[in-house]
Amino acid sequence: MITLGTLVSSIIPPRCLQCRQVVMEDHSLCPACFKLLVFIDGYNCRSCGLPLGKAGEHIGGFRCGSCILNPPNFSQTRVPFLYDQYSRKLILSLKYADRTDLTNLIAGLMLKTLDDVLPSIDLIVPVPLHWQRLFRRTYNQAGLIAEKIAQKTGKKLLLSGLKRLIATPPQGKMTAKQRRKNVTNVFTVPANRHSLIIDRSVLLIDDVMTTGATVSACTKALLQASARQVIVCVFARA
Repeated sequence: MITLGTLVSSIIPPRCLQCRQVVMEDHSLCPACFKLLVFIDGYNCRSCGLPLGKAGEHIGGFRCGSCILNPPNFSQTRVPFLYDQYSRKLILSLKYADRTDLTNLIAGLMLKTLDDVLPSIDLIVPVPLHWQRLFRRTYNQAGLIAEKIAQKTGKKLLLSGLKRLIATPPQGKMTAKQRRKNVTNVFTVPANRHSLIIDRSVLLIDDVMTTGATVSACTKALLQASARQVIVCVFARA
């Protein structure tokens, strides 16, 4: 029996989300575009997700020197890709070019890094935008990714689990120290959300992690609201 979906695909075949070449599945990349993304799973610090290079088969179980000396407040980080010109193009398209059609692909690839920790997750919370920036952009890319991961896993989603109190300036050209200062006391868990956070294992979702300042500030707010632990998941790590 020919379904409506099959009929539509035969007339309008799915295309690569990057180069628009015809592909087999909706919301996917062609092999050539997919090969441009650099996987770092297995070669990154399990605490902060920092790429460590191809130093051995079991490097994924190691911690970087910084995390050994100063362990982050989140328990671990899961990330599939290196943040480079190719992953950056996908993220910037989602954030600033209204390419919300990329959300399913990005969420699906992030989800592949979470198999072993998913059973322990109680709640999914995205890194929030300030309301002024959300008003201008009309959507929060981290929220869209978190929503899709929640749909795929059946885990509870709390879009309003965190609130950004201050419209901080962009951090692109800031040093690590400046980034930490920029997000100090910026995030909070709203009072009417505390009961949903208490003793929960939280999966914190964002698109990119550079120094970890933002996710660390978000984790601090979640732990102050008595979250049991926070696991960070991002699409790409610088």
